[in-house]
Amino acid sequence: MQDEQSSGGLTVRAVAGSYNVLIALDLTEAARQGCLGFSIQRTQVGVAGSERWLPNMLHFPNDSVAGLATSVRAPLQVFRWGDYTAKPGTAYQYRVVPRYGSPSEILAGGDGSATEPAGGVTVTVTTEPEDAHGSFIFFNRGAAASNAYVTKFGDADPQSAPGALAWLSRGLIEGIIAFLERASGPGHALHAVIYEFQKPELLQALAAAKARGADVRVVYHARVKGPAALKADLTERRETAQSIAAAAGPAATADDDDDEAGGTDHTRLKNEQAIADANLVQILGAGALTARSAPPQGAIMHDKYVVHLEGGVPQAILTGSTNWTDGAIYGQLNVAHVVNDPAIAAIYEQSFQLLARNPGAKATKAANAAITPIPANVAAIPKGTTPVFSPQDTLAMIDLYAEICKRARLLFVSAPFLLHQQIRDALNSPSNGALRYVLGDKQGSFGKKGAIEVMNGDPGRVGVVATMLGTKLNDFQGRLLEKTESFHHAGVHVHSKVILADPFSDDPILVCGSANFSKGSTTVNDSNSLIVRGRSGVIDIYATEFMRMFQHYWFRFRVKEEADKGEGHALGLDPTTAWQDQFYDPAHTEFRARTIFVS
Repeated sequence: MQDEQSSGGLTVRAVAGSYNVLIALDLTEAARQGCLGFSIQRTQVGVAGSERWLPNMLHFPNDSVAGLATSVRAPLQVFRWGDYTAKPGTAYQYRVVPRYGSPSEILAGGDGSATEPAGGVTVTVTTEPEDAHGSFIFFNRGAAASNAYVTKFGDADPQSAPGALAWLSRGLIEGIIAFLERASGPGHALHAVIYEFQKPELLQALAAAKARGADVRVVYHARVKGPAALKADLTERRETAQSIAAAAGPAATADDDDDEAGGTDHTRLKNEQAIADANLVQILGAGALTARSAPPQGAIMHDKYVVHLEGGVPQAILTGSTNWTDGAIYGQLNVAHVVNDPAIAAIYEQSFQLLARNPGAKATKAANAAITPIPANVAAIPKGTTPVFSPQDTLAMIDLYAEICKRARLLFVSAPFLLHQQIRDALNSPSNGALRYVLGDKQGSFGKKGAIEVMNGDPGRVGVVATMLGTKLNDFQGRLLEKTESFHHAGVHVHSKVILADPFSDDPILVCGSANFSKGSTTVNDSNSLIVRGRSGVIDIYATEFMRMFQHYWFRFRVKEEADKGEGHALGLDPTTAWQDQFYDPAHTEFRARTIFVS
């Protein structure tokens, strides 16, 4: 949901997801004179005494009070802010007050004073329920939540802190289990296609569905990618030998998702050990489990979806980026996306039936082309939800995604692995007034060494990578991702795959799912995407979750970048109006953000 209001030279736009509210601001030239920032008050509609001023960690130089303050005492010197403490399906009012006067005058009327800032502009939004517009969407917290984690649990290992794992999941594993529980008895069925099939609680949930009388069938990844097969596969799939040579070290070792230069993929062994531990062969029955083992052995059965059927008729699907592992739930940024649409579910059921036959690459590609033809261009993408399955014979998917990226005025991209060259070219093309935000897991998502600096050389392009904090949470997540995950996901903290174009317009386009935006994911691996077009709460949820992660990592990335260059400086509020300069300089990224985020 969105609301935008203007008064007295101030414009405020609020965009509400499920757990986050993005607040974008703008001041006219006259109204910005003498402004030292903004105080923002949140009120839960209809709840007496729920008023609270949003906090700020930064202080004026002459403030004698340390620690977290409210934005009354420490105004926010930005034109975009996020409230990441909202609850789903809840109505909130946000009152934004520009602050004028000297820092001493603001401090005199700060926290604890009898007089609070009056006036301003108020917007009202209701956060999206988790079942927004026929979909259930569950993002976990991801590694960017480190500061909030320490505030809530202290610097403790999540395994020893009561409630910490549930807090990190933030409904992700619970949402998956709730979907599986829809298979409530005889006449119901669950057809699952899962890459990393190892999380005991989720395997037990399938067993429980079978015990209720539901039919349960599973296709799991069972190809064996040893060093020889992997090397041959990489040689075939990399775009050019030149890009390999130019890619320096771990920053960019391949031009594909899920590729490694050596080692053996033990995913099949881990999957089958988990199946044995859960006694699933005996519980589900003969023929209920299909090992996706057909060649090429270098390919990955990269799907993570489940189809729910009732009376033999597909009803809904669960898809997204979440593997069934501890690392995916508690260590990475991931999403589970439920679509309650029988027509979409029927398409996914066709894919399940295909993969359950364990066909080879040629047959799989031919069937996928028939099940989900790729829209020829952006104009051909229909309103609503369009599934896309890979592998495909061509790079038409990549062509389409590159066109989406290049034509967007505001673009959000989340990329765990190296983006296809065609998409990188679109992102690095002259922005011409557009604004592109790209969140990569590592600098290798952007290409060869130095590519992220090239991207950030245009005020319309902002690229950042996941930057960790030195906490017990990070140590815990590191152990999950380095020790227990498949080698494809070792050390990967940002695992969501998102392209979101023009999220605040009347014609937004979202691409999400399990498929990475690469050649391997398009022409080699089994995977799936959803293309969602049109204004809806689904778009708002993805937009606010993206900005939650992006803002956290952007701040850390910039601090680390300055520290590496020896340019670090103490953070604090500017006692003058110079803080505004970048937001009103047409050559600066923040100028574009101010003018684009507010209509």
